[in-house]
Amino acid sequence: KKSLSELGIGAEDAYPIASRIGEASRDALYIMPHQIVGSVYSDYWTGGVSQTGYDPETPLQAIEVAIKRIRAARKPTCAYLYLPQVDSAAHELGAAHETTLTAARQMDAMLGALASSLPDNARLIMTADHGHLDAPTSKTHAIGISDELIRLCNGAPTGDFRAMFVSICDENMQAFRRLIRDRFGEDFLLLTTEEVVQAGLFGPDGVSDETRYRMGNALVLSTGEAALEYRTVLGDDAHKIASHHGGLTPAELRIPLVVA
Repeated sequence: KKSLSELGIGAEDAYPIASRIGEASRDALYIMPHQIVGSVYSDYWTGGVSQTGYDPETPLQAIEVAIKRIRAARKPTCAYLYLPQVDSAAHELGAAHETTLTAARQMDAMLGALASSLPDNARLIMTADHGHLDAPTSKTHAIGISDELIRLCNGAPTGDFRAMFVSICDENMQAFRRLIRDRFGEDFLLLTTEEVVQAGLFGPDGVSDETRYRMGNALVLSTGEAALEYRTVLGDDAHKIASHHGGLTPAELRIPLVVA
């Protein structure tokens, strides 16, 4: 529960490849919830481009900032809006919960207002970084620090709730694989790092040495809606999350792309 900065780790250590966002030739502004403005990650991915914050409870603020900036532009410009309201509602309540659907309808209306307010020579692009798939309580499996699965690992797991990376010594691999199968049936697959690379799960060009190091040597991958709650192993409090996006189902992978 310490910031990596306190341990002497900088953004360049966590993210060894520079963000290409900073190479943009346009006069850009990144509009995001105020609590993440100027964070280590925000400074990294924006590549030094200007950031401004808004209250995530009133996302219309972000829309208004974008409209004002684009209308006032006298040279090629770009306004990037990060709007996490639908994602946050889905995580907490579920992808099909009425609150999530209401957030999506509100976002649709706000983006419609943005589109109608832009000058004729402006382009609006809307997309997302992932989808969502609910994890029923019956398919959410808690793993604690004393769990036999953890005892077979070298260190704590990492990754996501549907894609958990682990390091396992050779003599424990078969026991770990058997335990995954016996406990979870067909809900999860155990893939070695080599199988992950060969399957192209990280893209067609393989993975870097740094990625291999961070992955460990095996991946516990959900085949559907099942999820592994392992945060107590890391010293965090368990917290029920209704929906996840770490697996390979169409609901998690397919995203919209709207150009207007």
